[in-house]
Amino acid sequence: MRITSDWIKSLAEKKQIRPKAIRDELWPKQPTRGLSYFDKSDNCTRKYIEKLCDLIGCTADELLRRDHSNGTNIVSGNNNNVGTVTISSDVKVLQDTIKDLREIISRQDLELSRKDAELKAKNSQIDRLINLAKGNSK
Repeated sequence: MRITSDWIKSLAEKKQIRPKAIRDELWPKQPTRGLSYFDKSDNCTRKYIEKLCDLIGCTADELLRRDHSNGTNIVSGNNNNVGTVTISSDVKVLQDTIKDLREIISRQDLELSRKDAELKAKNSQIDRLINLAKGNSK
């Protein structure tokens, strides 16, 4: 689907970005050019798509209005719903989350190692008692 000035404005409005700010970033040396450029152009270049995505804070799929009715989730911005889970895509938050999860996994690994050692010790004691019951003196 074509990128139109109305679509760009609606995406920008959701992110509380003024269309004039987008225009000024796209064409700083051409103040007379506006977002209506996209209404007249049938061929939007990759350069403009990438720049618009950066300025508006959306994905190329959103900008190009690609249909994801097949169950694919679009993730953009800082708070995204993936199924019933809200995921933050803020890099610092993700880094902190990963760090916390690594610590939890590390603690669980230590707990499992300790339990494993306890089970091995008990298994050894049971083997010794079985051998004693059989008359073996091991």
